[in-house]
Amino acid sequence: RIGGDEFVMLIRDCTEEKVQELVSTMRGDEKGNLSDVTAEFYCRLAIGGAFRKTGETLEETIKRADDEMYKNKHSVRKA
Repeated sequence: RIGGDEFVMLIRDCTEEKVQELVSTMRGDEKGNLSDVTAEFYCRLAIGGAFRKTGETLEETIKRADDEMYKNKHSVRKA
């Protein structure tokens, strides 16, 4: 937990494609996700992912993921 309702997940030995696949799955872009389950509550998630670039600090990577999360959050609110 890095603040309020924000969490960070660090994954070792993962490809950039796998990170994007995980983000897509967590957003519910794939069939068979949690949005298919009937529930008594509604929850929106804004998720951003970033693959650590060579020479990039962990803080820079987290900042890029945070920027992606805010882009996603803005698009979720429009929907």
